[in-house]
Amino acid sequence: MIGDLLDFTRARLGGGIPLIPKASDMHEIARHALDEVRARHSDRVFHLRCEGDGGGRWDSERLLQVLDNLLTNALKYGDIKSAITVRSRGLADEVVVDVHNWGNPISPELQVSLFEPYRVGLQSDSTAKVSLGLGLFIVREIARAHGGDVQVESSMESGTLFAVRIPRADAPRSAA
Repeated sequence: MIGDLLDFTRARLGGGIPLIPKASDMHEIARHALDEVRARHSDRVFHLRCEGDGGGRWDSERLLQVLDNLLTNALKYGDIKSAITVRSRGLADEVVVDVHNWGNPISPELQVSLFEPYRVGLQSDSTAKVSLGLGLFIVREIARAHGGDVQVESSMESGTLFAVRIPRADAPRSAA
């Protein structure tokens, strides 16, 4: 929680979230994030699909943070009986990492402001925990600091999918 507040402050007031880019593999980052979440939630089912070249120059610790936030949300808001799928796809100029889960869809009204600070999804008995509503804001800011972005699609028919697009470019920029 303290880390989220520091990241929020840096993103809003301090010139963006700092990055330490180095040669990285998005497929390995996704595997590592999934392994960490699996260790904490061994009762849940996860799938990982990796396609294409996952290589690039990014801050792997920050991208782990992105995936941890998205996986935590999928666990929190998704159907506990359904698998969570992470897909890492290497395309020509970018890598796309998707996190998909089934459950109640995110309303179109909430999707509009979902990546703004202090936005919290609908709470139920199973999700009512302390949350500052900064996780998705930080996800977006880290993606933007890498020159990318994040999008969400959510419906009853297709579930909820968060897609993070990160270019392979060597020069990440400030999220300011």
